[in-house]
Amino acid sequence: PPVLFTSVRNEWSERITREIRKMKEIHIDVCLKELHYLPGLPTKHDLMEVITKDNPSTWEAVFERDPSVQSIDSYREQETVVKNINQCLKKYAEGNMRYSKSLIINGPPGCGKTFVMTVASLLAAAKGLTVTPTALMAERASAIGGTYIHRLFCIPSNKYGPQRLAEVSLIRLLRRPALLQYLLILDVLCWDKVGQNSAQLLATCDIIMRRLRGSDLFFGGVLLICTLDHLQLRPIKGLPLLLSPHIMTSFRLMTLKHLVRASQDPQLQRIIDICRMSKAQYIENPQVIDELKCLLKDNCTWVDSWDSPEIPNNAIRCFGMRKPAQRAEARYIDQVRLDCFRQNKPFLTIKATDLQQAQQSHAPWTPATPLVISQL
Repeated sequence: PPVLFTSVRNEWSERITREIRKMKEIHIDVCLKELHYLPGLPTKHDLMEVITKDNPSTWEAVFERDPSVQSIDSYREQETVVKNINQCLKKYAEGNMRYSKSLIINGPPGCGKTFVMTVASLLAAAKGLTVTPTALMAERASAIGGTYIHRLFCIPSNKYGPQRLAEVSLIRLLRRPALLQYLLILDVLCWDKVGQNSAQLLATCDIIMRRLRGSDLFFGGVLLICTLDHLQLRPIKGLPLLLSPHIMTSFRLMTLKHLVRASQDPQLQRIIDICRMSKAQYIENPQVIDELKCLLKDNCTWVDSWDSPEIPNNAIRCFGMRKPAQRAEARYIDQVRLDCFRQNKPFLTIKATDLQQAQQSHAPWTPATPLVISQL
């Protein structure tokens, strides 16, 4: 009956509104926590309840330099990039017919790319725009207050091409009305470490947004603000993102060169500079290899084995193969257990329960087979 239809429709509308509000609140909480020291920040109440596109905030993201952790050159280049982003957001918010190119912030590790992107996302929220951050890795996306890219667009993990992936994703989005509505009202997407994604994934997301919004503009008109380091990890499968034709036509690149994280460590800065050189530079200047060897020898701690007492329990251990990593994991667990025995500390051991389910299946989860457990 009609009365039941309207009741169900109204209930779904309220549920969608609550979920969208929750996603917005998580993002704002993370931004305000990370940028709490900046002067004149809008309050959470203003960002959630007061600020709209018709009533934007006057906050301009002015920040001061801490001489103990940041050089004047680094401060000036970050200030320039933030001003350019602010102008781009103003141009987008004006709503004229001029197309606003998306932005990519490129730079080495520790130069402040993620900080600038966080400032940009809060600037967008302060202008009343709907903004969400994302990343390829779920843990990274959660750390910046967003949702990882495959969940945001409901993209399955398989070997389909961009067109088929977009088709399947659109079907799956119809079952997620809150996400569907969120993508329809999205103004700005902040994509962290976009270089880890393939050109095919960018094309898939572009097809999805154009189809959802019925628009011929790149990404359906959504403004992208991305961070990128072209010398860090490339996508596991597919073409590198910079080979996408969209890079030339739809993006504007800005560069950060000076390090913040290693501003007080000139040796580390030099190690990073040498490691980021091209093969041609190594051939032209073979002495830099000897310089790198000396820097590593004099500034790194070297031990004979993983059993050395100089290695703390919370040290990160990196391996190129799975089996050595598994052996190190078992050795680490034994070491922690032994330390608890020695210090008479109580501890609890819990064996994980692995489950499995066929792809795109609605069947209940079942205990994983030995093969699946070994792969996990």
